[in-house]
Amino acid sequence: MPYGRGKLLYTCAVSSNGVALTGKDGKVIIFEDGRQTASVDGVIKALTAAPAEKDGVLYVPLRFLAENLGVRMDWEPFGKIVTLTPGAFVEGETAPKEYITIVDSAVSGAYDNAPGLNTYDGSTDTLWSVDCPTPQWIVYDLKDVQPIQGVSVMWNKNNVRKAKFNIEVSDDGRTWNMVYGGAPPDYALSAGLIELAYEDYDFPAGTEGRYIRVNLFGTTVGTFSAIIEFRAYKPPAPARYLPIVNSFASGAYDNAPTAYAYDGSVDTLWSVDCTTPQWIVYDFGKPVGIDAASIMWNKNNVRKAKFNIEVSGDGQTWQLAYGGYPPDYALSAGLVEFAYEDYKLAEGSEGRYLRINLYGSTTGTFSAIIESRFLGHEISEPPAYPITLSSLSVEGYAIVPDFNRR
Repeated sequence: MPYGRGKLLYTCAVSSNGVALTGKDGKVIIFEDGRQTASVDGVIKALTAAPAEKDGVLYVPLRFLAENLGVRMDWEPFGKIVTLTPGAFVEGETAPKEYITIVDSAVSGAYDNAPGLNTYDGSTDTLWSVDCPTPQWIVYDLKDVQPIQGVSVMWNKNNVRKAKFNIEVSDDGRTWNMVYGGAPPDYALSAGLIELAYEDYDFPAGTEGRYIRVNLFGTTVGTFSAIIEFRAYKPPAPARYLPIVNSFASGAYDNAPTAYAYDGSVDTLWSVDCTTPQWIVYDFGKPVGIDAASIMWNKNNVRKAKFNIEVSGDGQTWQLAYGGYPPDYALSAGLVEFAYEDYKLAEGSEGRYLRINLYGSTTGTFSAIIESRFLGHEISEPPAYPITLSSLSVEGYAIVPDFNRR
């Protein structure tokens, strides 16, 4: 299964009950028929639906596969079309989970009087366990009511047995809402694949609470349940698009303003003839961290744009953040019209300005951008960018950076 733009290849190994995908980067994703979890580099993750075999084909949840392959998935509801963009940036894919501090815990009982603290002390040498001839529980206190995306649990002996459990949350410790699994006999089961590995359980969107209760009903081999480590994680921060306060370009077809490239309308665009290299520069008004660029190329279904992206603090000195210089420029995927392509910029990309350099397309010299937007973040200590009179050009009464310099 080819993936990306010649940069990564996944091989597929099929067994009697599942499939394993292995990439050149070493990532391994394993799906099993009928099992509502998958293994990603040894970490067990819950699936929204179990893979199912039909007529010799194993069907797996597409969004999960796309996200874990680093592929962007777009859904067009009117035509009921799913588009996968190889190599595209998946929002939040590089951001590690942000875990919530557990301030206290309570348990219904314990083997050898082990404290609940053992399950969040950061050590795999301790655990909390309990005999469950009748249902038992452990409650975690997060101090305040807050959003919770899900939890990660490291079950003891998870390679030889499956834990029976469900999970509830509460604002006050008295009224509980089920957020994972169900009441017996419809409790959830751990995947039971790997020892000393976390399994992630995502809660319904919008889940909030101060307390998390894990109810335990033994395992598939007996009445004991044991947790080595437990942690709860926050929902990812929403995408933050940087405000664009101004823009400049080397030229334009029909004198189209550069604002057409980010005015929120698919009925306008900025285009330019790239017989010689051209550019468009976006000004964010102040130094910011720039994480990714999203570009909607014109006629992207019939041609591929040739481009690279640079960032600068002063409009004079530029750093390459995506693609390369000719002939090693980047190419758009060239798959879908009126769809954004996301490009993850080099880690640590910062500056006040972003420049897209354009070299035409695979079918001619014209390049055109319908819409563009940029994911980014504030930086706590903006770097100093000294500007001297010799590094500026005068345009009318305004002193502006010289964007032609590299």
